[in-house]
Amino acid sequence: MPNQKHRKYKKPPVTEAACQLTFAGDPLIDIVLPGRLHAKIASFYSAPPKLIHEQSLGFNQGIGLSGLSAPTQKIQFINSDHKRMFVVGPSTISVHDFAPYTGWEKFKPRIIRAFQDYEQVAGTRPIKQVGLRYINRIVLPASTTELKDYFKAMPERPERSEIPERISSLFTRFEFQYEDEPGFRGIVSLGNMANTENELGIPMFIDIDVVYAPMPNENADQGLIEPSHVTKFVEELRDKEYWLFESLITDKARELFE
Repeated sequence: MPNQKHRKYKKPPVTEAACQLTFAGDPLIDIVLPGRLHAKIASFYSAPPKLIHEQSLGFNQGIGLSGLSAPTQKIQFINSDHKRMFVVGPSTISVHDFAPYTGWEKFKPRIIRAFQDYEQVAGTRPIKQVGLRYINRIVLPASTTELKDYFKAMPERPERSEIPERISSLFTRFEFQYEDEPGFRGIVSLGNMANTENELGIPMFIDIDVVYAPMPNENADQGLIEPSHVTKFVEELRDKEYWLFESLITDKARELFE
């Protein structure tokens, strides 16, 4: 599959595509870095930068939710129409593309350019993880009665008279480990969404997050990613994300994107 050509849709359902690099070592706290970086990228990210405070909900396998992390300050660099964004934090950088999705041919060069611009200003930093996330919004016809006509991975409602037939909310999650490719994993979430104003139909989402984080071994430098290999891993993650998405939908769903 990896060498097969990716299908292109006329109306891709992507509402957000994002690529994040996570650096190893101590967080980089440099009060002049945002200004120096903005001077370099302002021709594209021309809107005024924004300071945000971000928290994440931790999850430890075998333990469960571990609570909110401490707030982290990040700077958002945004383009003039607010459809493209570059986010810089003490331990991460991420590049975002919002709907209408412009395609991998345009998104990938922006990822690489952002990383190169950051490296030129902040210096080379060891990388411990690369992640790629695609959030898709798929609006099914209002007449839909069987979700399995559009999705291949749907939980079955138990056939018992005590359980109502109508499902008011749905959320399911899968996590995949690539046993033949250590360090790679994929997380897929699928469920329903709220309707927007005046929207007819049944809005659903498919959220795909694929990550590469090498494990330390005798052939790796403490489980780190060489900066020169970032492009290769970004491309591999995109390929895995694409095939995960295609494996989840039916031809009837694909018709909605044409």
